[in-house]
Amino acid sequence: MNLLFSGIGGPTPLGVAKSVKKVFPDAKLIGVDGSKWSTSLYNSEIFDKTYEVESGTSTNYWAVLENIIVKENIDFAFIIPETEVIVWSERQAFEKLPCATLVPDIELARLCFDKLKVADVLAKINLTPRTFSYSREAIEKIGFPFWIRVKQGAGALGALKINNNKDIETWLTLHGNRADFIVSDYLPGRNYACKMLYVNGRLLQTASAERIDYLLSAAAPSGISGMCARGKLLNRQDLVEKSKLALESVSKVVNRPLHGMFTVDFKENNNGDPLITEINIRPVSFNYAFTLGGVNFAETILNAILKNQLEPLKTGVFEKESYFIRGVDAPIRLIP
Repeated sequence: MNLLFSGIGGPTPLGVAKSVKKVFPDAKLIGVDGSKWSTSLYNSEIFDKTYEVESGTSTNYWAVLENIIVKENIDFAFIIPETEVIVWSERQAFEKLPCATLVPDIELARLCFDKLKVADVLAKINLTPRTFSYSREAIEKIGFPFWIRVKQGAGALGALKINNNKDIETWLTLHGNRADFIVSDYLPGRNYACKMLYVNGRLLQTASAERIDYLLSAAAPSGISGMCARGKLLNRQDLVEKSKLALESVSKVVNRPLHGMFTVDFKENNNGDPLITEINIRPVSFNYAFTLGGVNFAETILNAILKNQLEPLKTGVFEKESYFIRGVDAPIRLIP
């Protein structure tokens, strides 16, 4: 089995690759990344071969990638970065992909990528905090404190708790007065992630966890970076049920079946109720912690897509709600 992993410069593809190796040790793993400075391009412990490739927005992207897929006889591609997921979803809508993969329908992918549109859908079923496109009128509606974030992409990017007008002016100046911010009710509680794996509209696997601490948190004004340093595996069926309702709602809006890996992010409000802040079309960066806890999404994906083994729903119920930790140069491990 020959497998391709995109965006290996980030931690998420490494976790997926490790998950594969855990159950398919003889699989050949090929990694690609758009930067020659990616340390994983030189990681022979995980990848059998690696390539520097064009970015997903390059006109040469498909020519370069297809050459690698043919040369390495790739059976399945794990497409990880969200922007690249959208590139594959766009091609999937109009022509055959060069190899098997698991990416959402393009209309569903675009909707999930837009936090404001997702919030508009989920507001109708009371699953999200009040969220508006940035404006003075929106600030008056929400009041201080509130949360400001970029409209699309990684949730931690451009995120900050705003306490007063001075905070707004400073933050907008630092970001070049860009106009694609959204504002939401500030949620002070715990931070959760719920993984949902769908294949052709069928929910195959779920798992939940709490994010507690973050790597390089001091470097992020919000204290939240893109990588969880300490977290906890959770048996929270309520998160699964809310995630299912949310995903079914966005699927209904675009009239497309759920197909792909989705991460539903939550934060608790003042009453301790988890509200959805965004839906990502990729795995979480700590996905290998789920594998160590006994929930291997990569295994389920490969069995479903390559072997057509659509097993009954595997609800992520861990034998123990273990903590997991990792460092900048230290791998994820569970704490007994």
